[in-house]
Amino acid sequence: MRPFATPSIGGDFPTVGTPLKPSVRKSAGAPKLCIDAHTHFFNGTDVPVKGYLAGPVAHDLPGPLKALAESLAPLADELVTLAPTAAVEFRDLVDRFAGSNVDKKQPSMSALSKAAIVEERATRSQEFYRIVKGSRFEQQYNDIKALQSPEVKSLLRSNETSRLGARSLFDAANASTESSRNKTLSLAQKRIVDSTPYADGFLAFINHMLSPRWHNIGDYAEVYSLTEGAFGIDHAVGALVDFDAWLDCAPRSGHDDQVKLHQLLSALTGGYMRPLVAYNPWTDVRDDGAALERVVDAVTKRGFVGVKIYPPNGFYPYGNKTRTGSPSLGPSFADLDTRLEKLWEKCTELNVPVMAHTNQSSGKDFEFDRLGGPAGWRALVARFNERGSPPVNLGHFGGGGPGTTWTADFADLMTQKGGERIYGDIGFWDELQCGQASATTCEAAKTRLEDALKRPGVNKRVMYGSDWFMLSTRRDWGDYPFEILASTNGLPIAPEDLFGLNAQRCYSRANLVAVG
Repeated sequence: MRPFATPSIGGDFPTVGTPLKPSVRKSAGAPKLCIDAHTHFFNGTDVPVKGYLAGPVAHDLPGPLKALAESLAPLADELVTLAPTAAVEFRDLVDRFAGSNVDKKQPSMSALSKAAIVEERATRSQEFYRIVKGSRFEQQYNDIKALQSPEVKSLLRSNETSRLGARSLFDAANASTESSRNKTLSLAQKRIVDSTPYADGFLAFINHMLSPRWHNIGDYAEVYSLTEGAFGIDHAVGALVDFDAWLDCAPRSGHDDQVKLHQLLSALTGGYMRPLVAYNPWTDVRDDGAALERVVDAVTKRGFVGVKIYPPNGFYPYGNKTRTGSPSLGPSFADLDTRLEKLWEKCTELNVPVMAHTNQSSGKDFEFDRLGGPAGWRALVARFNERGSPPVNLGHFGGGGPGTTWTADFADLMTQKGGERIYGDIGFWDELQCGQASATTCEAAKTRLEDALKRPGVNKRVMYGSDWFMLSTRRDWGDYPFEILASTNGLPIAPEDLFGLNAQRCYSRANLVAVG
């Protein structure tokens, strides 16, 4: 097993300008302030990549795409050598934009996206195919393409119907930042297309896993902020993740280096991307408090605006000692609660929100999916009842999906004593994409959200989020904010609150303001 990476980025933080700051353009219907409260810009060196693909990623994908992800996992350790580590990317960015280069005329984010990003993507596509050629992944990919009916093929671009080749990763990545669908399609035709497994969306996701993180920010900004027709996102809250001691092998990029790189990326983008530091109680036990020390350092010295946790990685946010049995890893359930209590106390003291994955997904299996649900949050509110809960963002406020009561349960927690500082984001709530989901599915999702928003004060604490990275697996992911705006029209929440003001309140120490 590969040992955990030691920090390799040293020295003082460099003096840099803001060459990667987008010039935000607003669409006609967008609120003045638009904050995406839930994004990710990491790459494959930041996670235990083989276990990540075979576990949380594959687990959340439907049907043939699940098998596609599983078939790529055995090649992941070789593929991820195509991606720069955090230390390599840090040094590259310093060479480009720091020191004597600070005052030099730099190209815009848009120009960088069109030049360096595209050129490197073409080379990466060829290397990717060299590694996967003749593999089970190639066969799985081609089998999915064979599922496309003549009717579906007639509605797609030619590269979406072709077999895997040296240009496939390149074409999929480029298409993901453009309109991958003919806008003249009828609603019925769009739903036909979306009912077919989108293998190229998975390729676009893999391209992001193998890219420098600043390229990923560039793709995001190009679609959501820079180009004509962009919605007009002013800030993206970008969360790091920590799956260590839970999935196999250690990431190639150590977490201290990841933090320093995201500090640099935030500075270079002029605060367009505001980072969240990852926390994992399993690693905090293993490293005797080092994970919490990293959190404090990131939020007090490096401009991080919050913390990200993943309860489906085997823990309740609190109340683990009430669980039966024993954990599969070394620490006891009581150890987890001891560490988590220290996290919650410190975040309360610093007024730092903790974003948590609260959808019924991203675990190793369905049993672990449930750990992000209401039970652990009820325990947290009960523990902090007298002084109020720590600031929290319940990521994926859509909760457990149709047939569950998670959204309503979370809304109830928000109205209880001790829950006054609980927020929620609607990141990647695909059931609200009424241009793609069936009418029945969309109306049911809107009803669930409307019911939650009717509870006192909840409409002042639900935020827009995209969960960009996973959202990039979908066709026309650039339409997501427009679809959410349309789907929430008429619901008891003002667009200004949903898209900006509620996130501004949640991340009050971050000074998030409109720039477009």
